[in-house]
Amino acid sequence: SVRVANQLWGRYEDVIPAGDQFTISADSAQDLIGGRTRARFLAWSIGGPRTRVITSGIKPDTITATFAADHRLIATTGGGGQGTVNVNRPGDPIAGIFVPEGTPVTLTAAPAAGSVFGGWRGDTTAAGMVLTVPMGRPYDVEASFLPDVAVPVTDATTEILGGAALSTVQKNFLDQLGNRNGVYDVGDFLALLKRNGQAVSPDLLKQLAAAKKREKGS
Repeated sequence: SVRVANQLWGRYEDVIPAGDQFTISADSAQDLIGGRTRARFLAWSIGGPRTRVITSGIKPDTITATFAADHRLIATTGGGGQGTVNVNRPGDPIAGIFVPEGTPVTLTAAPAAGSVFGGWRGDTTAAGMVLTVPMGRPYDVEASFLPDVAVPVTDATTEILGGAALSTVQKNFLDQLGNRNGVYDVGDFLALLKRNGQAVSPDLLKQLAAAKKREKGS
């Protein structure tokens, strides 16, 4: 919006006698999209400061205000564990940081002792501790930190192949580290192997395929 004679307009159009003076201005920053984006004033098409006095000429004229978009990034923590989020930009990510549109921001999750990182949630999802958001739009994200639960891979393997080797707490923990669909399944088991740097043997792969068929049939 712009101000003409101290009134806000999205577009102002009027017939003004030649020689008459009027004041135009633009706020330096204007909230959009519920405060998640800001319009930042750049310049008038005729140059000059944000607030200036114009004298009407003898022929019609058009004056345009140019704005740039700054998008808000909020990064919080959750999940019941402990950890922090580091951002490669100044400011408080919990309160919100406004970044010029198209300026990538890198977030790094840092779990505290006794906790593990469970992934990013919110306006984007990812499993890696380092997340780069392109800031083509606003982002509200949460780094999930979980209290660490010991789960031997052998027990996780037995459970996924049909045995009973894990507690409810262990299965919930693996689901939160995996696909977060509310049950312990093959996807969660593969996420555990990846986290531990273990490959899947051809024999185990066949057994997992059979387990996957059982999941679909149940």
